[in-house]
Amino acid sequence: MADLLSNTDKVSFQNSVLDLFDTFSRDVTVHKEPQKKIISIDAHLLPGYDESSRPTNIEYVPRSSTFKAIIRYDRKQSTEAEAWAGISIPQGEVSIKVKEEAKDYIDNGTTEKIEIDGKSFKLVSNSSVKDYFGMKMYLYYVEEVS
Repeated sequence: MADLLSNTDKVSFQNSVLDLFDTFSRDVTVHKEPQKKIISIDAHLLPGYDESSRPTNIEYVPRSSTFKAIIRYDRKQSTEAEAWAGISIPQGEVSIKVKEEAKDYIDNGTTEKIEIDGKSFKLVSNSSVKDYFGMKMYLYYVEEVS
């Protein structure tokens, strides 16, 4: 059975999707769990004997990387006030669509937060694949954290 679209049509469609992505994508910064770096090892440390039980020989090295993503805010963005805590909790869905390089970075290890438009978001979903005739992009849902 013949395809409705030729290979040329499929490549043209993929190029159009890439043009849309390049035109409307913005930077998002993905922050990973910091890497622990041991500064020095004190073999003579005996906690409780005039020494600190929490040695300061570990340094945390922040890890983050910036990627392009198409960001979509749901039309029903609102805030819910919590009177007992005195804060407002952001409600609503935000999705980001990224290329494979960003997906691999997000999925590898623990992602602590994603910065979008100067705000912090947490992942609330795994990636779902969006296939454009063989070219894949990945969709994540995120939720703002206050």
